[in-house]
Amino acid sequence: MSTAKKTKKKREARKEISKELPPQVVTRALADNTYVGIVREGQLGEKFLECPDAKYQWKSGISYEGPFVASRIDGKGKYLWPDGSQYEGELQDGKRHGHGLYIAADGLTSYDGQWSCGKRSGNGRLVYKSDSPSFYDGQWDTGKKHGQGKQVWPTGNSYEGQWEAGKMSGEGTMVWRTGSTSEQYTGTWRENEPHGRGTHTWHATDITLPGADAAGAGHDAPPRKPPPFNQQQQQFNNRYEGQFVSGRREGTGTFYYANGANYCGEWKQHMKHGFGRHTFDDGTVYVGNFEEDRMVDYKKPPPAEGAELLSRCMDISDMDAIALPSDKSGIQACAGAGYSDHGKIFREIYNMLLRHLGELRELYARYRASIPKKGADPFALQNYQFWLLARDAGLLAPECSLPRFNRAVSSGPRHRSESSPEDGPEVAPLSLAELDGEHQAGTPAPAEEADSAVFAPAARPTSAESQAEGESPASSEVTSQ
Repeated sequence: MSTAKKTKKKREARKEISKELPPQVVTRALADNTYVGIVREGQLGEKFLECPDAKYQWKSGISYEGPFVASRIDGKGKYLWPDGSQYEGELQDGKRHGHGLYIAADGLTSYDGQWSCGKRSGNGRLVYKSDSPSFYDGQWDTGKKHGQGKQVWPTGNSYEGQWEAGKMSGEGTMVWRTGSTSEQYTGTWRENEPHGRGTHTWHATDITLPGADAAGAGHDAPPRKPPPFNQQQQQFNNRYEGQFVSGRREGTGTFYYANGANYCGEWKQHMKHGFGRHTFDDGTVYVGNFEEDRMVDYKKPPPAEGAELLSRCMDISDMDAIALPSDKSGIQACAGAGYSDHGKIFREIYNMLLRHLGELRELYARYRASIPKKGADPFALQNYQFWLLARDAGLLAPECSLPRFNRAVSSGPRHRSESSPEDGPEVAPLSLAELDGEHQAGTPAPAEEADSAVFAPAARPTSAESQAEGESPASSEVTSQ
């Protein structure tokens, strides 16, 4: 065998051995940076970084752990910065691209979502460092909030709606927390301000609390004691519907007051300015010009027909005897009310009605317009209209027939025990606190004793007392029957 053939066979043997050997992990210094991984050689003898689990350390202190493909960072890997911040997720050409989690140096601020070319793009949730929940959850574009999303600030204020280039723009809803109350705006935004058409509502409760809806009513929320009575709260639940310019009421719009009054007309810089119509709570109307919230040609008009009925509509003294829920139903006494004194509960009922007086009057107006009767009083519901309201509200039921419902609501200022004594056993006793120790221990009170304790009629005024109170002896006689 010739020497040339022997040399050729040795080369082929060495090649076969080199093919069978697994690639070796090496440590290489590359321009003051350090690489730990596999270095491969191409067909033309060029070398490149190719490793599914490599490490790369820059001289600046930044490090990377993850795959290298043809000397490029591609796939799922992890970046670590000298300040302690880190990123773990998908990468392309060394940039964050795809889904990944970024945690800032404080260990609390983080972003979990989609990336594109190193910037937040797509859907993601950014959580801010704060003692209370603070985050943005929604759409992004080139590192800015863009599209649909929800922002919650450390104060509890929140916005949910459309964003453009990092600012609130488009349709959205903002809620401001103001202690035990809250405000809400729903409508059009431009550069972080209400601009266009929208509705601003002043709520008497904090609607951001768990279980609270826009009306302030709780759903599956634990009972909580109401805040101390504040006279200003009676003026909440005001509402403005109309146009806004750069965060101010401007243009045309309607303001609904909690006491039932309303203004419909022109606005400028948050003030009534221009031509408008103001309807007072007693039904009287002013139509004319306004200047900076002032009626230019205002003259006190005579009371509207039927206005004297309004004071009688607010008389709820016949609810005094049933201010506390019945203990016979098995419901814990005063659950959710926060009060054990029935006088305080009675006061809160009145305050609640006053806060929602505007909405109640709108509701009454809607039912007054149904099946109208020619010549009927426009400020009072007819019986059949009130029956429709009771039916739609779910007040009529097999346990509460229409005759019983009529007796309960038509007794006027008299106590229910006078007008409907047969209903007494269903709502007595009022409270465990009003029973003696034996009854509190679980022994039910006799019906006669409970009726006499709870439904004792209030002392009726004599004719002289009635005249002193502005009633005629005849009206007192009617009440006594």
